[in-house]
Amino acid sequence: MLHTGRGLTRIGNARPENGQNLLVRQKVLVNLFNQAGFQTILSKDILTQVWNKFIMNCVINPLTAVMKVRNGDLLDSEWSISLMRELYIEGAAVAKANGTPIDEQLWETLLQVCRSTSLNHSSMLQDIMNSKRTEIDSLNGSLLRIAEQWQISIPTHRTIHRLVKALE
Repeated sequence: MLHTGRGLTRIGNARPENGQNLLVRQKVLVNLFNQAGFQTILSKDILTQVWNKFIMNCVINPLTAVMKVRNGDLLDSEWSISLMRELYIEGAAVAKANGTPIDEQLWETLLQVCRSTSLNHSSMLQDIMNSKRTEIDSLNGSLLRIAEQWQISIPTHRTIHRLVKALE
């Protein structure tokens, strides 16, 4: 396995009321990660960061699996970009309904992730290529369940979920 992505690791607390002891432990952990060579910061808004990553994975991973392409290939067609955009918009609507704001630049970040990992085969595509079960239920399936709680229709995610399940 080849590690091709370098990124920022964020550590934070989903419940800020947990107090000073937790903050001290988190700062120690951040320092240890940085000493080990992982660029790490302490986030004051970890839920937004988790949702940002969640939405990006719900967009990129299933599309690469269904289309059987590398991450960067998603940017080669207006059709795949439009699918990405629909998945992104639906995911952002669910995050908003759930009370979690997402970064204003998340769409641009998503496109940049495709560019910076352009040669990568997503984990979901690798699972499909190796006839393994994927994380589609944990990703898009979870988003579908959250959307259902808020009575939000996300038809593109429902379709992509079904397509990946059919490939499994």
